[in-house]
Amino acid sequence: MTKKFLAGIFAVLAVYIIGAWGFSAVSGFGKIENLSLVYSGILATLNIIAAYFLIKISINKGRKEFGKIFITGMVIRLFLMLLFIFIILKNCPVDNFVFIISLFILYFIYQIWEVVFLNSNFKMEK
Repeated sequence: MTKKFLAGIFAVLAVYIIGAWGFSAVSGFGKIENLSLVYSGILATLNIIAAYFLIKISINKGRKEFGKIFITGMVIRLFLMLLFIFIILKNCPVDNFVFIISLFILYFIYQIWEVVFLNSNFKMEK
């Protein structure tokens, strides 16, 4: 389970890095825009790693217990993401637009990976 999930994370992150590097080169991004891409990549990746640990903790529980842990963890992760977004936007030299757009794109892709991974690897009892 761990190897497959991490392989998916690294694959998504590799595509993100290559895409961000290419887009940065074509668009003529400066240091601040590139830092925005890096910070958003780190934040979204830490979020999906936290999701992995929540899944690992809750997967062997019953259906109701899994749901409670998973949804509670998702809400906590969302609020922590908002907190870190606020901290980064206020205290770090980032381009707000580039940071938010790249974070949204990577977050969305990671969420798709999380759903695909859960659907393909775990069968819950009815």
